Amino acid sequence: MAANNEVATISNGAIASTRITNCARSKNAVVDILLKLHISMHEGENVEKFKDGLENYISDNPAIWDSLVYLRCEQVDSDDESVMYRLAARSRHNWQVSARIMEDRGRLHQFCVELAKKMKVNFDSPATRRVLYFGGNLVDGAVKDFKKNLLMDPTNISTRGEAEIFGSSRAELRRRPSRDTDNNLTPFRASGSVNVDNEATPPSTNAANDIFLSMVHQSHE
Repeated sequence: MAANNEVATISNGAIASTRITNCARSKNAVVDILLKLHISMHEGENVEKFKDGLENYISDNPAIWDSLVYLRCEQVDSDDESVMYRLAARSRHNWQVSARIMEDRGRLHQFCVELAKKMKVNFDSPATRRVLYFGGNLVDGAVKDFKKNLLMDPTNISTRGEAEIFGSSRAELRRRPSRDTDNNLTPFRASGSVNVDNEATPPSTNAANDIFLSMVHQSHE
């Protein structure tokens, strides 16, 4: 067994339709890694830079890796803004030391993730289309940016505080408690009920946001 080098006995019928490989005499092992990256990987010379980074990592570890076999794109999803890349690297060792090869593969995969983050081509779940119209800058019917960068825009209403949008008095009103008949502090309810001091509870945050967004649309029109 490859995991613990245990000697096993197998009947001839169990291996009649299989191929037997001598791992000690086989060629150098080849491992493959599947990477999900952002579509900006295809901008400029990002593919060549990513490949150069992999080749430099392999050349810096000559006792572990022999060469980079290939780096190819296998799928493009423009709606999700993602691309699938598969790479294969040839190890210096044969499959008889499979445990060591799997550890080396894990470190190579970790390097690929760090390289993608450094080049800012790593894939994150994109923002929803709703943010494009309520928080983005719509120019000529299209937003000139990737979806994952929209939430970082300081003009996006979802990244600004409630006090900045509705005023500090509104934010303080939402945090101020009311008193019941037993003089116990109770929080505001989401409904529009009236407390004992005849002060109406403020509307819910969702309703206020909808009113604010409708005012924004009217001002743009």
